[in-house]
Amino acid sequence: MRLATLLCALALVTAIQPGWTANEQVEQGSPDPSMSNEAVVRFNGTGKDLEVFTNWNQTLTLGDPKSGATVLGVPRTIIQASDKEVCLYKGTIVVDSAASPVTIRLDDAGIHLAPHSSAIIEYKPHQFIKVQALGSESKILMRIRSGLIHDSTFKLRSNEQLTASIPNARVQMEPLRAVGQAVQVHQNNKTGRFDRISEGLQDNIELARGEYPKKVVFDQSAPLKLNGTSGTEFITSNSGTIKLICGQLLARSESGDVIHTELGDAILQRNSVASIERWQGQLRLASYCEPQAVLFKGEKGIFSLRWGQELVVTDHSPTWGDLLPNDGVARRNFEPVAASNYSCTLTDFQLGSALKILPQLAVVRKPSTKNGYKLRAKLIKTAAALELVTGQRGRFITCGDLLQSATNQR
Repeated sequence: MRLATLLCALALVTAIQPGWTANEQVEQGSPDPSMSNEAVVRFNGTGKDLEVFTNWNQTLTLGDPKSGATVLGVPRTIIQASDKEVCLYKGTIVVDSAASPVTIRLDDAGIHLAPHSSAIIEYKPHQFIKVQALGSESKILMRIRSGLIHDSTFKLRSNEQLTASIPNARVQMEPLRAVGQAVQVHQNNKTGRFDRISEGLQDNIELARGEYPKKVVFDQSAPLKLNGTSGTEFITSNSGTIKLICGQLLARSESGDVIHTELGDAILQRNSVASIERWQGQLRLASYCEPQAVLFKGEKGIFSLRWGQELVVTDHSPTWGDLLPNDGVARRNFEPVAASNYSCTLTDFQLGSALKILPQLAVVRKPSTKNGYKLRAKLIKTAAALELVTGQRGRFITCGDLLQSATNQR
């Protein structure tokens, strides 16, 4: 068991300033006034997963569980991770490099942690970067790419803090002063994850505007994985939920999450996979997992979806264009349900055709991780099983079939 003592007062990020472009995967749109001035995050179509921390109990291990770096994020922090690198788009993370070096990429800087180094990194794009070197062996190299200090390099050792103000290029180096209680984090060498956070953090940390409960339930869950088509926009809210504004999202939740839309909420239970589409006047929620794992919450209660079912919610009487869009996916059994004050229609969709065609499932078709390959194999097997078990429910049709039928009747 390796013991690292982390001294911190973690600051929550409440806004991204206009003009931010977050590396390769997301960029900023216009702020939404209903979400505490939180800026819109927009996918640009690179097809890589975003990791969104939605609760205090979420960690991520990079690479080998026994020797890879561990990342703990404050709620609303957004990152993208590979085995040896983390892209921090916004927010605050605690990083322990363990036995392997790790690089943190930002729009305005690069931060390299040598093996056995720990740091707290807080980042507000185009505003400031704060790096706190923790632990007795920490060695951190930071290179800033902004303004007057273009490519300036700084070395931080244990118990040093660097704050860089990006717009005016001012850098301040100082000894690290503890603000509030010391935080002790035990990391298990076998799993590479943090086992617990001390009561000092749970009872004494100052949380911005009381947005989160002070008691932290720490159960080693992972952040929410999101992948969206180009132009998809969402917001991270104060409560840790995601608000989907428009576009197509594939969401994989390990700890349980909520994705909010104006037409209702998608509730994702633990270890669930769902596709959520939001267009003008329409919401489409599709389940890729067992019953009771993906739920829709409307004004009339909570409605459960099962494997290969989707719920179409419209603010108008649904048309065939709503129920059977021209996306190549075959559907059947269009059944109105009373799940909301809006018009709701429950539909079966052909899981196999969705896996082959839908753009938001590209990350499932071409996985890059071991868990990704497992998910793909599971969905392919389930698609085959559903074809056998539910064949009596009728024939699947596509939008093309409907148009052909209408043409033949003329």
